[in-house]
Amino acid sequence: MTSPAPAAAGQSLALPVYGRVEDWVSGHFTPLFRRPLGGQYRWCPSWDGHLEAVSRLTALWRAWEACRIEPGTGMADWYGQHLDHHLPILLGPDGPFAQCDPDGGHLELKPFPAGPDRPAAPGPDNAPGVEEPVFLAVGDWVRDYFIQMFRRPLGGQYRWCPSWDGHLEAVSRLTALWQTWETFRLEPATGISDWYGQHLDHHLPILLGPAGPFAQCDPDGGHLEIKPFPEGPDAADRSAAHAAAGDDGGRRRAGR
Repeated sequence: MTSPAPAAAGQSLALPVYGRVEDWVSGHFTPLFRRPLGGQYRWCPSWDGHLEAVSRLTALWRAWEACRIEPGTGMADWYGQHLDHHLPILLGPDGPFAQCDPDGGHLELKPFPAGPDRPAAPGPDNAPGVEEPVFLAVGDWVRDYFIQMFRRPLGGQYRWCPSWDGHLEAVSRLTALWQTWETFRLEPATGISDWYGQHLDHHLPILLGPAGPFAQCDPDGGHLEIKPFPEGPDAADRSAAHAAAGDDGGRRRAGR
């Protein structure tokens, strides 16, 4: 895994303490942060075999390297804005290590079913000088990044539909996540950690939750979209009903 990018213009240039995320995990993270494993907390010695764990730990390392050189509130900010957000998800019973034995039994969760291949939508038109996106369409990002990276035990707390693009809210939320990911990845220090905290970890419990857009779907491919809320009578019908009931919006009762 690559080291953090050099400091931006106007920032003091400081060499990173650790050259790789693996060095930071073994030299800082695992010696410092200790939790009673089993029950609420999970860990896998083969953490680098879990894509989400690699991504979150890399985000934490890069944010740590950036925050540590801030002499005032840097490390307090790192704890509050980064570590203490990621740790309950990373080590939690439904996180990437959900099925692992802490003594060394590595078992990665399967990715969500992708569903049939779909034609890629046209990508955004970039202005001159603007960096090209990694993915040209939300479908590419979902197939090649999202479902590979973020794995959860389906059933119970989590739901998924291989025909996700048949759910309007899911398309909207996933598109928002893709677009913000393309923006935040360009910030080499805290960008991806901020994307997790401000965007992904807000949307994920709603998107995959038992009352979310996939609530009635079978993860093996049984697509069933929830019906929209009833619209009720239109405005004309409501006005006619009010008139028939002697209710003209309160004007008659008010003597106007």
